[in-house]
Amino acid sequence: MRRVTSCFLLLTAAACGAPEVERPNIAYAHLDLARHGHRVERLGDTLYAFGGFARGDAPAGGTRQAFSFDLPHGPWRARSDMRSGHAFFGSGALGGQLFALGPTVERYDTGKDRWIELPATKRLPKSHHATATWRGRLHVLGGYPADVAGHDVFDPVTGRIEAATALPGFEPGDHFHILAPLGGRLHAVGGLRGGGSKRSRAHHAFDGTAWTEQRSPPMELWGKFAAFAAVGATLYVFSLEGSVAYDAQSDTWRSLEPIPVVLTMPATVVLDGRIVVIGGSPLRGKTRSVQVYDPATDRWTLHSISER
Repeated sequence: MRRVTSCFLLLTAAACGAPEVERPNIAYAHLDLARHGHRVERLGDTLYAFGGFARGDAPAGGTRQAFSFDLPHGPWRARSDMRSGHAFFGSGALGGQLFALGPTVERYDTGKDRWIELPATKRLPKSHHATATWRGRLHVLGGYPADVAGHDVFDPVTGRIEAATALPGFEPGDHFHILAPLGGRLHAVGGLRGGGSKRSRAHHAFDGTAWTEQRSPPMELWGKFAAFAAVGATLYVFSLEGSVAYDAQSDTWRSLEPIPVVLTMPATVVLDGRIVVIGGSPLRGKTRSVQVYDPATDRWTLHSISER
């Protein structure tokens, strides 16, 4: 197993004994946020974190809190609360706007620092669904309540939510899929079946009209105990079951360096080509962390903060 680098990312790689390359001046360690089931999205040079469960005293259904972080140094600053509490939910950044999805749609007005609940043309799942931004619209897959979950699409221009082509084999109660745009198509991987604990290795790609079967991952994958993100045409998944990457151009999977700390429902964002895992609930102990993965080197940098 490759060693996990512990050098602070503001230093150059040469200081850690690796070949010298230019590093972005981002204060990764300052991105620590003690919550899980939250979302992080990027608009320009600002990150927004919202919803989830704060450690120790989360309200039922998740928090309404929202924060912003101005790159590169931050720190996190409180913003106006969302209209409703959200956790294990969906989100997207599109057209310079920020959206929280489930069971309705909330839009964040960055200029006025306020959240606006949009008129609902269709109810969305409240939680446990997957979301992805693709072709100018936000796709929502699976989740709870099962009777409103499926494959839905939100159009920010018209404000409408409409049902889209069903994922093959989808059953009410399917949730925690991994959903990501890759190579011009929308990919859905794994998930939990029928509201139970049966895990899936299914993998399909959507071209806007139909889903087609793709190569299955080497293990069952699902989104609860995983961090995942797309960089270019490659999907990276770091889960309890293992860490793998899928290349959409070659339709192949490969193994990756394991994530240092496996987490429940972290938030993931891509910054300068690196995958940054923010927050999440550790499976053991009380260690908080910001974990940074560099696809170019298949190496992790771990910033941990021990809680007392």
